[in-house]
Amino acid sequence: MDWKNVDTTHCGIKACTDILGDKWTLLILRDVYFGVTKFQDLQKHIGASSTIITQRLKKLVDHGLLGKSEYKQQGSRIHNEYILTEKGVTALPLLIAMAQFGYEHLIENDQRLSSFIDVNTGESLNLALVNNKGQAVPREQIKIVINAEPN
Repeated sequence: MDWKNVDTTHCGIKACTDILGDKWTLLILRDVYFGVTKFQDLQKHIGASSTIITQRLKKLVDHGLLGKSEYKQQGSRIHNEYILTEKGVTALPLLIAMAQFGYEHLIENDQRLSSFIDVNTGESLNLALVNNKGQAVPREQIKIVINAEPN
């Protein structure tokens, strides 16, 4: 089947980019994963305008990747803190894949900001596609099957 003739309406990549397909959303998700959860801290750390942060946080909450928890600092009004939902946690491999690509192809090794390690062994981790037995499958052995009829 020729990909050019496939209706891509229900493509997983398209559905994902509809929600996560911009720089600011991905950076918000990254920061929340690393514990930056308050609006002012997110804005300061990411460097986007308050309008952009507000819009992206709303989208992430509306799509169930983030939840809100209220907190109040002494002498100020109630604010929201943003927390990952179970659905949000499942997006972690996307960020790891992007980080892995960036570190392999875009950032010098001595400039690496972070690494992913196994807490039990201290060994470095790499994202890979695995079969049902948990064995990594080499890229040459991966075949994408189109589950659609041509238009």
